[in-house]
Order: sequence, then structure tokens, then C-alpha cells
Amino acid sequence: MKTIAALGFSLVMLCVGLLFIGKAGLNTYRYLGSSNWERAPALIESSEIRTGRDGVARSGIRAKVRRALTLYETQVTYRYEYDGKAYTGHRVDLGSRRSSDAKAHRKLKRRFDQLQAEQRQIYAWVNPTSPEEAVLYRTHNWVVTASMALFGLFGLGIAGGVVASEL
Repeated sequence: MKTIAALGFSLVMLCVGLLFIGKAGLNTYRYLGSSNWERAPALIESSEIRTGRDGVARSGIRAKVRRALTLYETQVTYRYEYDGKAYTGHRVDLGSRRSSDAKAHRKLKRRFDQLQAEQRQIYAWVNPTSPEEAVLYRTHNWVVTASMALFGLFGLGIAGGVVASEL
């Protein structure tokens, strides 16, 4: 019975490790795949912050009380022109913009609102092979990617260690 529990735990750790390594790889793949994208002038038409709930328990003084974590997402609509054709875009960046950092989303929305009010131009990064695909920010957070990869390797190491100890 001990062996079955250990193997079950290692299977869970293996899955978690592969999930994190896969996510780190996907983020890097998206960033490197956009290296040939071209800049095109864009105008912000609208922006808003949407909120949602994530069923994660918050720890702290009242750890017994389970509350849903509020997630924020800045949504934007912008128009850009590429090769003489007009397009509408909605993507802010290459990854997901959902986070629990309300302050960062308010700051981003203020920037979009200011650009819209002043009718100031911003640049969108456009995929030249598929011009309807564009983002406003083509950035990559290497620290987050490296952390995900390390956490994934840690999970794989634990899975391997448990299996090795059972053999």
C-alpha cells in the first residue's frame, strides 16, 4: 500500500512538473515566434477591466474561511492598419493578462484611456503572415519563465526521487 501511495504521489508531481515546464516552453515559443512581427501604428478605441473569481483558498489569519481570489483582466480594442488594410485588435500581449494585481490593471487602463482621449498613436506588433493577429506589447518575462521551468524541474526531481526510493 505504501508503494501505491508513493507512486500516486510521484505521478502527481510528474504531471505538475511537466505542466510547468510545458507552460514555460509555450511562453518562450510564443515570444520567439513573434520575433519577425512588424510594428504598425494603432489607435485605442476602448478599454475596460473585467473581474472574475478563481476558487483558490486564501491563507492568512482566517485560513478557515475560504474566499475566492479576484482576478482582473484589462481588455482593449484598437484599430491598426497593415499593408493598406484596416484591422481591429484586442490582444494586449502574447500571454494571459489575468492576474490578481488590481493596481497594475488600473495603471494599464489609465494609460489606454489617456491614449484614447488624446487620440495618440501606439504601435501594435503584427504577424506578417497573419495580419489579423496583433499585440500591443511583445514582451517576455524571462524571470517568470525561468521560475516556472525550475519549479517544473523540482517537481520532476521529487517524482524521480520518490520512485527511486521505492525501487
